[in-house]
Amino acid sequence: MPGLVERLERGAGVADVGCGHGVADLLIGRRRPASTVTGFDAHEASIAKAIEAGSPDNVSFRVADAAGIGTGPYDVVVFFDSLHDLGDPPAALRRAHEVLADGGLLIAVEPWSTDRLEDGIGNPTVRIEYASSTALCTPGSPAQPGR
Repeated sequence: MPGLVERLERGAGVADVGCGHGVADLLIGRRRPASTVTGFDAHEASIAKAIEAGSPDNVSFRVADAAGIGTGPYDVVVFFDSLHDLGDPPAALRRAHEVLADGGLLIAVEPWSTDRLEDGIGNPTVRIEYASSTALCTPGSPAQPGR
């Protein structure tokens, strides 16, 4: 993402929506101490695990879904492998846009996959991703608001 590293080095406010255990947030916070990172996840146990890991002063975690990420503004809003798990991905993106500072960056990183299982069935990674998605992501998404 052009300009991202420079922005983080200068000091950016970062919101990570669907942060899980906060691994990415801790990496960003430790490697870019001028930036402030807030990880949001609706799963309380994941946030507890993220907090338990210990964080530098520039990293914090909050229990919140995509609608509850606060008012911002954030210089960078990220969805690391989380957008497809949300009950209403379009609403999450709209909310991210609302809390984004003028000229801010919205980054959504999603796993690569094929649109049709038969196009990737020969690849063991694709089979694992389809099985995981079917067992975890698909039932989790409709259990959330906005389904």
